[in-house]
Amino acid sequence: MGPWKDETMEFLGHQCNFSTSPSFYRWELYHDTKVICPGWTNIMGYAFDAFLSCFSAKTKSPSGSLKHATTDFVNKALQSGQEVSILL
Repeated sequence: MGPWKDETMEFLGHQCNFSTSPSFYRWELYHDTKVICPGWTNIMGYAFDAFLSCFSAKTKSPSGSLKHATTDFVNKALQSGQEVSILL
């Protein structure tokens, strides 16, 4: 198993996938996570992308990284007008 994870979850009644992988920044271990919900929307939520310098979401815990990626997914869906009103 190790620090890499590819798993599924149910989110608002939809089957979603997330993947988590370790990364290093300034000699410290962090976790990058991506959330997608194929069949529902093509939006992707991310937590910490070192190549885009999005350091506000960097986290050292896998669960914290999943939280940030899910929040990013929901924010992008709201901005794009996707139907996520049931969250509110």
